[in-house]
Amino acid sequence: MIRNIFRICCAGALVSAAASCTFDETANIKLVELGTPLEDNVCVIEAEGGEYELDIYSNGSYHVEVLAENDWLTLSALEGNGDGTIRLTTTSNDEFKRMTSFVLCSDVDSRRDTVYVKQKGKIEALLSMDNTSMVVAGAGGQSTASIKTNIPFSYFKVNVYYDDIDNVGWMDPSKVTMTGEGETKVLAIHTEPNTDAVSVRTASLHLSFVDGWGDEVALELVNVRSCKVLFTL
Repeated sequence: MIRNIFRICCAGALVSAAASCTFDETANIKLVELGTPLEDNVCVIEAEGGEYELDIYSNGSYHVEVLAENDWLTLSALEGNGDGTIRLTTTSNDEFKRMTSFVLCSDVDSRRDTVYVKQKGKIEALLSMDNTSMVVAGAGGQSTASIKTNIPFSYFKVNVYYDDIDNVGWMDPSKVTMTGEGETKVLAIHTEPNTDAVSVRTASLHLSFVDGWGDEVALELVNVRSCKVLFTL
């Protein structure tokens, strides 16, 4: 009887000791902190550029990984240890809005925190048309319309969408051009002849530009083959 009581007491003592060790080990684990006070981790910089002090909150060592190459943003440091600041220096942005990013990477564990740097642009994207309709010859060839934009044509993505899947290929997006100086330019499209004098074929020509912040400016040209062209904004 005495031996049984002794065994029970010893077993209870071992369980208590194990629980105590487990608790102590958990209590000694230090949480890794790494981040910035920025809302959504977005830093917005004026078009004129300059310096921006970014506070870093950290209780350990970290390094910085730059995700995309650029020539307009430089960082004062690519590593650190504990709370501190990184000075961001940007050049003047004479074009449209742009964005880049870098990642704060903990050297203690796998924690990563991405920082997005958005810079405003001195140019606000413009794309519009005063006249929203035009006539397209059934015989095909080049048709033109006046368009207002300050976006270089090479920046545009050009797509053609046909309304009738049995009548496609008569408007080539690679033959769409834009000429002129200043904001008022001439948009030219090339179409193939409509050999059916009775039918009216339609397609949409879509011009779109996405700036560095992911904001899109777009214009849709709805082409009525041998009758008229409707521009829908």
